[in-house]
Amino acid sequence: MRGGESESQPRRSAQARFVAELVEQLRRDDPDAPIAVLGDFNSDADGVTVANLLHDAPLASLWQRLPREQRHAYLFEGVSQTLDHILVTPELFDQLIDFRPLALNADYPHSLSERTDTLYRSSDHDPIIATFAAPK
Repeated sequence: MRGGESESQPRRSAQARFVAELVEQLRRDDPDAPIAVLGDFNSDADGVTVANLLHDAPLASLWQRLPREQRHAYLFEGVSQTLDHILVTPELFDQLIDFRPLALNADYPHSLSERTDTLYRSSDHDPIIATFAAPK
């Protein structure tokens, strides 16, 4: 774990439980509602926070749609990671057309972050994009 992550894990786990409860509440109100939970979880795909969400709510990670070697949107000291996530309910997962990281940052040298004439290295994370079919 990176510095400070182990100290924050109890709080992250509590936040994951809270979000899972929100998803469950929304599904009680509308069992077929397409729900997405997304953002920078600062937790790898195999991390505790993501595991808690996937276990406690009916969610699936869109990262599973990509081959393992393509699953990264962040590099830390040369190690590929998936800190940003889109987790969706089965109804929304079935409507997925495309999912991928938009390679603008992680795979490019830090020296590009000093330049103002390019979008490359505009962040330390690659944005991840998902395209879904419109509901019928």
